[in-house]
Amino acid sequence: MPPLISQKRQHPTQKGAPAPDEESARSAPQPAPETRPAQPRSGAAADAADYIWSVYALNGVAFPADSRRSLPALFRACKDRGEIDHSTAPAIGDIVFFHNSVDSNQDGRNNDWYTHAGIVESHADNGSVTLLSYRGDKVDRLIMSLESPDASMDRHGGKLNSQLRAPADDDAPFTQYLAGQLFAGTCSALGERAQFVIVDNWEPGMHLEK
Repeated sequence: MPPLISQKRQHPTQKGAPAPDEESARSAPQPAPETRPAQPRSGAAADAADYIWSVYALNGVAFPADSRRSLPALFRACKDRGEIDHSTAPAIGDIVFFHNSVDSNQDGRNNDWYTHAGIVESHADNGSVTLLSYRGDKVDRLIMSLESPDASMDRHGGKLNSQLRAPADDDAPFTQYLAGQLFAGTCSALGERAQFVIVDNWEPGMHLEK
C-alpha cells in the first residue's frame, strides 16, 4: 500500500465557502465548519478528544458517541477494535495517546492515564513525528520521538520531543515532561485509506463536513 498522504485545511472560512487547501493538486476544497450544540464534558482533555473525533469523522471513520469528549473512552474504542499499537513508528493519521501530561486528579502522583492525544501529521528525517492536537485553546503542533524519548534535541539541533507537561514545584519524584516519555500507545484506525484530511483551524463547537 502506498504511504498515506496528509492533506491540510488551514484557514477559517465563511459558511458555505470552500476552505483553502495548500495541496490543491491532491485535495478538493472542504466546506467551512458549522456550529453544533455544546457537549456535556468540558476541559482540555475533552477538547483534545473532540478534535480527534471530529477529524476522524471528516475522514469517514466513526468512533462511538461516548468517546467524542473522553480520551479514555476513545482509547477503549480503539482497543475494542484491535487497533492499539506501541511501535516506535506511528503512521500519518494515527492517533497517539499520552499519560501524565497533567495531574488531572490533583493527587500529586503520576497516575493520570490518557490525559492527552494527537494525530500524526508528518515524519522528519531524524525519526521524530509531528502531531496535531488541541491544547492551549488552539490546534497545536507537537514533536515526538519514540526512538529518543528522553532527548529534546538531536545532535544537529533538530527538535526531537516537545515539552508536553509543564514543570511544577510540587511534581512527584521521577515526573517526566517530554512527549516521547509520556507516550501511552498508538491507534491505527484508518484501514486502507491512501489519503487523510487534517484540520489545523478547528475550535470547540465546530462541525466538520465534506
